[in-house]
Amino acid sequence: MASIGSTLGTGGGIRIRRVDPHDAMPLATMISDSFLAFNQSVNIPPHVDGFTLETSRDLMKHFTSTPTMYGVVAVEESSGALMAGGFMYPGDVYAIGPVFADNAFKGRGAGKAVMVALIEKVRSENAKSIRLCQVAANPISFGLYASLGFVPVECWMDLEGNVTTEEASSANRSCGFSPVTGVDVRRMEEADVKCCNELHKKTMGFDREQRIRMDIPNGAAWVAVRAGEIM
Repeated sequence: MASIGSTLGTGGGIRIRRVDPHDAMPLATMISDSFLAFNQSVNIPPHVDGFTLETSRDLMKHFTSTPTMYGVVAVEESSGALMAGGFMYPGDVYAIGPVFADNAFKGRGAGKAVMVALIEKVRSENAKSIRLCQVAANPISFGLYASLGFVPVECWMDLEGNVTTEEASSANRSCGFSPVTGVDVRRMEEADVKCCNELHKKTMGFDREQRIRMDIPNGAAWVAVRAGEIM
């Protein structure tokens, strides 16, 4: 890859460039179709808040218009078609994701070209490390990330679903859990960011202020408060 710039690099009929707001709608269709095809191929239900076309449109609009989000796309040089895209959250530790390719161009190296461009950006910023999460059922992505130097650190389980208050109370009772008294859960506000970042840094060991702030406008961030203090 070439040095970071408006056009990041070329090779193998693929050109890498920075994402722009005009890419939002085609990328939304691409990520929705890509993740749906993967879920169907391994018979795994989509995430509860997963990449439907509607949620993907909102997400891509948000990502492509957020100055702190770094994103690139792979473009087929012969046709100008978008082949793949990828985004990255900045900070002491960079977080890559999502990275995805158009179903019509999979196997052409577009996803790898996107990853290489993102890794180059991190190296140019002298970040401490890069982190990403990957579904274990996708050996192709695992193989790609391993070939680029990523090392598995930990496994975690993501349990998803929608339950009623009555069902939640019944599950708590069956497990011997008691309701937590005096705790209020509310949407995160701008004034909470500093405290939440300090809590994250204390727990995880690195800063994530910009990433925390990003989820406030779309209502995806919540805090638990007891006696006026975030827990």
